[in-house]
Amino acid sequence: MKSRYLAVTIVMLSCALMVALSSCDLINKDEEKFNIDENNCLTKINLDKTGPNVIIPEKVVDKVINNIYISDAYFSKIESLDVSKVSELEKFKLDIPYEVKESKLKTLDFSRNEKLKDISIDNAIALDKIVFNKKCESITLRDTSVDNMNLKSLKNLSLFSYFNGPLHSIEFSSNKKLDYLSFYYSDVKKLDLSKLKKLTFFKYVSGPLEELDISNNPDLESLEVYGTNVKVLDISKNHKLRFIQVDEGTQIIGEINPGAEIRYWTKEDVKELRSKLLDD
Repeated sequence: MKSRYLAVTIVMLSCALMVALSSCDLINKDEEKFNIDENNCLTKINLDKTGPNVIIPEKVVDKVINNIYISDAYFSKIESLDVSKVSELEKFKLDIPYEVKESKLKTLDFSRNEKLKDISIDNAIALDKIVFNKKCESITLRDTSVDNMNLKSLKNLSLFSYFNGPLHSIEFSSNKKLDYLSFYYSDVKKLDLSKLKKLTFFKYVSGPLEELDISNNPDLESLEVYGTNVKVLDISKNHKLRFIQVDEGTQIIGEINPGAEIRYWTKEDVKELRSKLLDD
């Protein structure tokens, strides 16, 4: 009987040892795949170890990841990026240099990253779908293929910036905390700003925007709308405006505040800006 108990004990200890060794092996493998700095920020991924379909763990050794900042042409090879396990993630930034003209990442899903507040994506050209978490506060997208966005569920969103892409439709009527809103080189024709009463900064540069109603944005301080089809701007209810930039020939209705700065952009100015921002 004793020998039987002894045999069972040995088997149990062997299993426990195997699990422990397996865990250590996984930790060591993660350490080979991912580099985490002293601030618990993931800065490098070894794609030779992970392959193009990357699953980021919650932690590497004893470092719990709370920030992801990957910036290199090397990361244009990523085909999928799973961050669902990174429960403490607060900031995410993917920055692919502009000299890279191709990328493979098509979707990103942040729906399980409940603490994520700041998302910035630069030059992920193939990216056309992003699922945001509801507590996100800041979104910056540059040179992506995202063409349609519904941000209504993001109640804490205070900043949204979109640069150079096919975006033609965006919904943010429920984002009442939105303070900063900018569009460069998009395909958006219509924007409803009526629910954004806390908006202080609005910028729309070079796109097919046809009209703009800012009558319900009393806190607006900076307004830049040029390179568009907007012919008339009524600022009669925007008493806090301090900075205005519009196309040459735009009709402005309402008094401009004393001391406010205003600039009229010519077609040549707009063309030169585009050359600087997109062609260089």
